[in-house]
Amino acid sequence: MLPVRLRRVAGHEGRANDALFQPAARAPPLKQHTLVFFGGDVQDYPEIMQAHRDNRNYVKWNLENTVRMLGHNFPTKHILAVRPSRIEYKSFSCYDNFVPSNNAGVPEHTPTHNALHHLERLLQGVSNRIKSFSSSELIEAFTPVSLPEDIDIEDLHNSSIHPAEGSKANGSEAEASGSAPPAPHKPTEPDPLWWRDKLSLDESQLTLVGFSKGCVVLNQLIYEFHYTKTLTPGDQHMMRFMERIADMYWLDGGHAGG
Repeated sequence: MLPVRLRRVAGHEGRANDALFQPAARAPPLKQHTLVFFGGDVQDYPEIMQAHRDNRNYVKWNLENTVRMLGHNFPTKHILAVRPSRIEYKSFSCYDNFVPSNNAGVPEHTPTHNALHHLERLLQGVSNRIKSFSSSELIEAFTPVSLPEDIDIEDLHNSSIHPAEGSKANGSEAEASGSAPPAPHKPTEPDPLWWRDKLSLDESQLTLVGFSKGCVVLNQLIYEFHYTKTLTPGDQHMMRFMERIADMYWLDGGHAGG
């Protein structure tokens, strides 16, 4: 399945980010869990990367493919990729809504930039936006596509460019022969929207992943963990939200601010 693009999801005090969401493929063993991904420089929508002279060389690592790969590897987690609010020269990711940044996306960390509040509001906004879609819209958007267990990003990219056409060919052959084969018995399929009614990303367990420039968001959150626990310990709501962050991963953060 392809993730759904959500344009300008409202966050904290007028801030907004685009986001890409893909629901869990199957129910988690305990409680719902969300993996939030913050990408690096160059990573963007595939059509924007393809139109760039240099970045087209890395188009297979676009945000949509990355979300699909994460969903394939973590099938019991909802996947959410947060697109930077600003991408300078269509290359430098600037996460201004989480941490003040210059034109190259280099952060200026502060004790608090309300990044935690913004993250919580984004999760709420995505949940509300998804629930506002009709069932038919969601079923069409999230039609599952089975992927081989050992698929890599190259195969995933090729599959999005050249979708399988087997079903169309089979239908043409049946029409040409003048008779359709008997429909095989199918077992009752589970509700494809089983996750919708209880979708509440801000109340789920959270895994935060920063890749390259995206690590600046995780670094700013570390500042704000300390700020919240030492200077605003009475903010019980934010303390509970922080407790939902179960894991944080810094991937290849070797750059200014990472």
